Amino acid sequence: MVRKIFKDPKLPVQRYTTPFKVTRQAINNYINEKHDYLSERN
Repeated sequence: MVRKIFKDPKLPVQRYTTPFKVTRQAINNYINEKHDYLSERN
């Protein structure tokens, strides 16, 4: 599930660093939005 989130283009991720980095504010905003397409339930 974490890989799905980090691959989502709507989440601003710094991909040139190892490990990938994302700001706390960006992840909080992303989590508070509804993302039905990430759900494995149908």
